[in-house]
Amino acid sequence: MRVQTSALADSSALVSQFRDEVARAELRTVLRRRIISGSAYVYPSHDSYYEFCEAVSEAVGCHPASVLVVGSAKLGFSIAPSKRYRPFGDKSDIDAVVVDEKLFDRLWREVHVAVEARLVWPKRNDFADYLMRGWIRPDFFPDVRGDTVGMWWDRFAELSRRAGVKVAGAVYRDWHFLESYQLKALSMCREAGPLSSSPVSIQSSAVKR
Repeated sequence: MRVQTSALADSSALVSQFRDEVARAELRTVLRRRIISGSAYVYPSHDSYYEFCEAVSEAVGCHPASVLVVGSAKLGFSIAPSKRYRPFGDKSDIDAVVVDEKLFDRLWREVHVAVEARLVWPKRNDFADYLMRGWIRPDFFPDVRGDTVGMWWDRFAELSRRAGVKVAGAVYRDWHFLESYQLKALSMCREAGPLSSSPVSIQSSAVKR
């Protein structure tokens, strides 16, 4: 599952194709075709993408079909507003998301311990904000020792070691919440207008280390 960074293709053509599709197609169709379905930019073959998803599923205890890659590692470029169309590069992460109600609730219960114990939790409001969107962001975890929360960082560090690229994870409770978030990003891409007006210029995404 190691990413072959030196073999990654130039993403410029991918950006142009994506922009054309966003401009003319129904956004939910674009989401399901380009982000939810298919392989990933960093794992272009079905087998390599499945190997990665299986590794994440084994790390967190879910079905491989519940795992997908999003962001620049999926498309070859970012669609986040602050870095729109910036290509996947040597400082990029692989953003893996898990859509699994049981895992989401298990993490939520473990984090709830921090609430009950009135622990000092600097990122509590940030965590709660995303929780209301059906999304658990581990980078906002409190310092608790639950079985799942406690193992998260070690297991993702191992995934990063195997991939040769930092792997970051997040959990959505169900597909409604994931699609809601991604559709907002796609809508903003459509509203951004011509490529020349985007905040990030397009460059080759081929990575050399």
